[in-house]
This record gives sequence, C-alpha cells and structure tokens, in this order.
Amino acid sequence: MKIPKCIRFRNLALFIAMTTVFASGNHLTARPLVAQVVVNPLRTISTSSVSGRVIDETGDPVKGAMIVWGHGPMSANGGFVIVDDEGEFETPPQPDGTGRITVFAPGFSPDTVELKVGPDMAETEFVLAPGKQIQFQFQDVNGVAVSNVRVNIDRWRDTSALFNVPPRRDTDPDTKIPIRSDERGVFVWNWAPEDKVTYSFNCEGFVSHSETLTASDNAILITLQRPVKFRGQVTDQAGSPIQAFTVIPRMHGNEGWIQELRTDSVKGEEGTFEIEINRPEATYGVTVEADGYRTISTPGFDRGKIPESLDLKMQKAPSIKYTVVDTNGNPLVGALAVAIADGQDYSQMSFQWQSVGERLQQRKTDENGTFELPATSEPRTIFIYGIKDYAETGDFPDRPTNKI
Repeated sequence: MKIPKCIRFRNLALFIAMTTVFASGNHLTARPLVAQVVVNPLRTISTSSVSGRVIDETGDPVKGAMIVWGHGPMSANGGFVIVDDEGEFETPPQPDGTGRITVFAPGFSPDTVELKVGPDMAETEFVLAPGKQIQFQFQDVNGVAVSNVRVNIDRWRDTSALFNVPPRRDTDPDTKIPIRSDERGVFVWNWAPEDKVTYSFNCEGFVSHSETLTASDNAILITLQRPVKFRGQVTDQAGSPIQAFTVIPRMHGNEGWIQELRTDSVKGEEGTFEIEINRPEATYGVTVEADGYRTISTPGFDRGKIPESLDLKMQKAPSIKYTVVDTNGNPLVGALAVAIADGQDYSQMSFQWQSVGERLQQRKTDENGTFELPATSEPRTIFIYGIKDYAETGDFPDRPTNKI
C-alpha cells in the first residue's frame, strides 16, 4: 500500500485549533485554522430492566443458564445474571434503546437477540436447542499432536458476549466452555453454536492465529506454525563487527506493502543477532539500524526460504539533522517527528501520535526545534506533529540538504 497523498483527520478530542502545513524552502511552516469545540449539556438517561424466561424445546426451564447483556461482563456496561430454577431472569436497569441479550447453558446452543429496551417492552423468551459439537485436532507442521493449546472465543454473531475466559475471582462468571486441548491435541466443545464462531489459538512455542469455523461432525485439523527466526552477522564495509545495533522485523505484502514491527525489535551485540517473530504472516525481512551507519533492509523471505544466516554490511553515514519551525521561523519545541518507510502501512498511525510508542520510528524536537534520524537506504516519509500542528514531507537517501 503506497502512502496516500491526501491526509485524513480523525477525532482529535479537545483540539481548540488546527493548522494546515506546507513546505517553504528548507523549513516546515504552519498556518492556523480556527475550529470550535461544541459541548453538549448533560442529559438524563432513562432505563428499564429486561426480564424473561429460558426454556428448552420441550418447554422445561433451563436452570443455571447465564444471561449476558451488552458485549459481555468484561465490556463497558456489560454484565450477567443466572436464571433461577424456573428459568426466569431479570437484569439490572439497562439504558432504553437498542440492546443485546445473550444466553448460554451447558448442553444447549447459545442464542442472542437484539431488542428494543424500554418501559413497555414485553418479556423475552429464549427457547434453546441442543448444542452442536465442534472438535479441533492440533498438530505442528510435522503432524505431531500439540497439547495444551489455549482456545479463545473471540467473536460470534458480531459480538464478544459469548466467551470462555476462566474466572479469576469467586464473583467472576464461569461459562463452563472448554479452554484447552488435551494431551492428544484434541479440543471438544459439545454445545457450540451451529453457525460461525471466530476462535484464536495460542500455545507456547507456536505462532498465535485465529480462524472462523463452524461446528461439524468431523474433527477440524489445525496446523500450528513455529515462529520465524532470523540470525546473522552485521559488519561494516571492512568486515569489522558492529558492536551495537537494532534489528527490526518487517512484514512484506503485495505491491510493495511493508510494516515494521518495532515492538518486536531486538538489540544486536558484537556483530551478531538472533530474532524470533511470533506472527502468522508468511513473508518477512529485517531492518538494521546503528548509530553512525546508514540503515539497511533485507528483501522479504517466505517461510521455509529464510537463509540460515544473514551477512549484512553497513555503510558509515552520519545521522541527518532536521529543523522544524513555525510560520514566523521560530523553532517548534517538543514536536513529534514520525518516520515511516516507503510502502509502510499508513493506517498504523491512526493519528494517535501521543500513543504510537515504539511501533513507529519517532523523535521529539529539542529546544532548537531539531531532531535527528539515522541515514536511510530507502525513501521514507516524515510526519511532524505538535499540539496544534501537523505536516508531512518526503525524505530520500541522498537528499541534498539536512533540513526540512
């Protein structure tokens, strides 16, 4: 995915002013725009309880069924109650309007309904049908069974109200849905829904991934991948080991799309490194950064085709210093500079510049409005953020000036 030429703003809460920014000579300039923040007055929220009954197909009450409202007890405004011996239930007051109620009980297929909550609503009746069986057989790429795989229910019918998180406290709900494969690598849930459920699978030593699956009479084979590993040597042009450097894994996709995984980066020492990537995608490479050297990146390698050892040589090059100024030429102190490689996924930024952490290459301007980045071996785009300022500029390996 190429970086789009246009810039899209999302909600930037409490921003009193916004600016458009353009390049002028070798400096970055900003022009303020006036914006207003409208605060709505507080309003009273009316509420109503949801009541009803849970029965099976013969009309008998389903004792012990769990009623969940919202998107589950762990979500905001979510919670649960247990039906009584008559199969009846009543929730605490819920905000009037559109709501969701989900019910499940061992032995029965779960059900969920979206309803209109209000003072005049009728009682809700759930008629539960027998559950379906879903069975997973976990194995590695060599066909060896994998035990103790954690199976998580992520989504069902566009909600997370169906869940199998084990209780941590006495007050936490216990859905009694299985959570792990046995010693044979088998996971069985005998009362699953008959429609699609999205599951995620996690096991130490294997790559976590998710799949959307439907209950079946036959066991579903799930093959778990081992993490991808890169190892190798990093030297200068004369063959001397570089003593300290950073290795950043990169995912590669179609049409030049890449994504740097800076949260998974590792430090290399004395010219050697090893890095493990615990992600499900198929094509990876690495980027290497070192102070005083030009950053280098490998091409993407498919799983099974990663070289046993990489021999990477770096070229000495000073860091590039940039200056950020306002329309009057004054330095902008504390502005955030975020650099992304050409082809990197632009949506990563999401304009959450205050919380990008180490996911993206970033610097803050000093008291002179300057920041430094290592010299690059490929084009990149630099975004500049301030409290009220925003700009974008291109940056290339052999740019004639060290200023924006």
